[in-house]
Amino acid sequence: MLALAALAAACGPQVQTTVRATGPLPRPDRILVVDFAIHPGEVRLDSGLRGRLTQAFSAETTTEQQYQAARETSAAATGALAEALPAAGIPAEHIAGTAPPPRGRLLLLEGQVLGIDEGNRTRRRLVGFASGMSSVEVSAQAWMQEPAGGRRRLESFVARADSGHRPGAAGMMGAGALAGRLATSAVIGGVGGAAMTSRGSDVGEARRLGQALAEQVRRYFAQQGWTG
Repeated sequence: MLALAALAAACGPQVQTTVRATGPLPRPDRILVVDFAIHPGEVRLDSGLRGRLTQAFSAETTTEQQYQAARETSAAATGALAEALPAAGIPAEHIAGTAPPPRGRLLLLEGQVLGIDEGNRTRRRLVGFASGMSSVEVSAQAWMQEPAGGRRRLESFVARADSGHRPGAAGMMGAGALAGRLATSAVIGGVGGAAMTSRGSDVGEARRLGQALAEQVRRYFAQQGWTG
């Protein structure tokens, strides 16, 4: 059990800083979190039994399903980032990606969803231990916009989160019970095809990425002496 707990704890978001500006800067007047940009082509849909049933019972095209997954992931990441910053004492505002930023000395937090892999939910839930793993990868940038309109990039990040190495249901039951559960899941999924379009792991991973990025921004504020 201790080993399983260690595996679960080791699969937190990974954030790599690729650019960091040095030197003191004036504190921004406002901090704006902009919706992360998305591209449906970067989405790999669920390849498991649930995903196949969803596509069979849904009237949406694959591209529409990819767009929906990308949009929900973007909303989860930016929403978590905008929520976590005020909790850390940084008053942030969330604006749409299509909205032009106002004038003034602004800190703009922007990003792009680089990839979504919904994995294989059936294998993930029944086998676990990274089998059928889902993942989300984003890039993010912090820009200082001056009152005159010029921009300076302060930091850039690449961040990734996945569903980790948690055990699945197979370790908790015998082969017969496992087969019965799989059959029951298929029947329930077939009856409730519309309900299966709701997402779980990738949205949760996107929220964890947003929270991890907020921690990076908090550290930058502390280094600049903008906190307090």
